[in-house]
Amino acid sequence: MTKKEIAKAAAEARRQALAAVKKQEREERLEHQPWTPQVAESVVQSWVADVEQRAGVGVAAPPSCCFFTFANSRHMMNCAAFTRDVTYMAAGFADSSVRVYNVAQLSQPAPASTSGGKGAGTSKQGAAGGSKGASAMEVDGRGGDPFEEDQQPGVSYLHGHTAPVHAVDFSHDARLLLSGAADGTVRLWSPELQAGLAAFRGHLLPVWDVASGPLGYHFATASADRTARLWSTDKMQTIRIFAGHQADVDVVRWHPNTHYIATASSDRTVRLWDVCTGACVRFLVGLQAAPTSMSVSPDGRQVAVGGEDGAILIWDLGTARRLATLTGHVGPVWSLAHSWGDGACLASGGADETVRLWSLEQIAASQKAAGAAAGGGGDDGAKPAKPLSLQPMSVYRTKSTPVSHVQFSFRNLLLGAGCFSLRQ
Repeated sequence: MTKKEIAKAAAEARRQALAAVKKQEREERLEHQPWTPQVAESVVQSWVADVEQRAGVGVAAPPSCCFFTFANSRHMMNCAAFTRDVTYMAAGFADSSVRVYNVAQLSQPAPASTSGGKGAGTSKQGAAGGSKGASAMEVDGRGGDPFEEDQQPGVSYLHGHTAPVHAVDFSHDARLLLSGAADGTVRLWSPELQAGLAAFRGHLLPVWDVASGPLGYHFATASADRTARLWSTDKMQTIRIFAGHQADVDVVRWHPNTHYIATASSDRTVRLWDVCTGACVRFLVGLQAAPTSMSVSPDGRQVAVGGEDGAILIWDLGTARRLATLTGHVGPVWSLAHSWGDGACLASGGADETVRLWSLEQIAASQKAAGAAAGGGGDDGAKPAKPLSLQPMSVYRTKSTPVSHVQFSFRNLLLGAGCFSLRQ
C-alpha cells in the first residue's frame, strides 16, 4: 500500500469516526420543546372541521350577523365574549358578577316565574334595525340571587370579584374562563363546574383587559398600573412584566404565533412585545385619542386599533407603517374583530349603536401595488404610500343598543352583544 493510499484510508477513517460522533450527539440531544403545551387532538379535530365548513367573507359575500341584546341589565354589562364554537357566552357586570350563558338554551322559553313577576325568558327577533343578514336575540340581564329557583335556564352566576368586571375571555378549548376586574385581580373559572379555580394577584390597580393565549394556558392582562403581564394558569406568580407605557394599558391582544403580544395605552401608543424576552420590538404612533379596542389579523401582519374618537387605525407590523384610517363611527369604538381565514373583513362595534363591516382587500391591493412599484423601479428608498381612508362596506344598526363586543366564530359567523339603552 502506497503512502497516498494510506493517507486516503486514514482520512476516510477520521471522516467515519466524526460522523459516528455527530450521530451519537444527535441521538442524545434533546429536541427544542415549544413553550406552549400541545393542543389536545379532539380540539385540533374540531378546528379542522370548522375550517372545512368556514364561509368566505368579503365585499361580494358579507357575513351573517347574530346580535345578542341584554335586556333589563340596567346598563351594568361591561364586557362579553363567546367561545369559538359559539356554545357559551360570558359577560362581566358592574355588580362584580360574571355570568355564563348557554347559547343553545337561550332560545328555549323559560318557565313562568313562581314569584308572580315577569319571566326571565328570551325571544328571537327579526333583523336588527332592518339590516339584511342580521338577526337579534334578547337575553335577560337582570341581576338577582343565583340561588333563587326561578333563574333563567342556561345561565350560571359566578361570584368572587369585589369590584366591577371589565374583561372576560375563554381559553382556546372553552374549558376555562378568565375575568379581570377593578379589584386588581384576574380570576380563573370553570364554566362546566360553575366554580372559581384560582385568583391571580399582582396588578396594583384595576385590570382593564385580559386575553387568553391562542394555544395553551397562558394569558395576558392590561392594567391601570401602566403594565401588561404574562401569566400561566398553573402558576400564581407573574411570568413576565411588560413595562414602558406612560399611562394606563387599556387593551392587550395576542399575536397569532403566540411569540408576541400587542398593547394599546392611553398614552396613544401601540407596542408589540416579545413574550420570551419582554422587549418592545415595535412602537406604533398616530392615535389621536385613547384606544378602546384592538385586533390582530389572522396572518399576524396587521393590527387595527379603535379609539374614543371613532377612528380605526391599521398598521403594518413588519414595517411599523400606518396603512389606513377607517372613519364612520360616531363615538368610541368598543370592539374590533378580523374574520378568520385571509382576514379580508374587519368588524367594528361602537357606542353609536352600529356594527360596521370594512373590506381590507383595498389595503392588500395597495400594498401589493406599492411593492411592485418599488421592486420594478429598483429604488429601495422609494417613498411609502400614503395611508388610505376607507368607508364601511356594510352597516348593521341595532335596536337602541350600543355594541359592546363583536367577534367572528371559527366558521365566520359574526356575533355581537350589547345592552339595550332606551333613548331619552
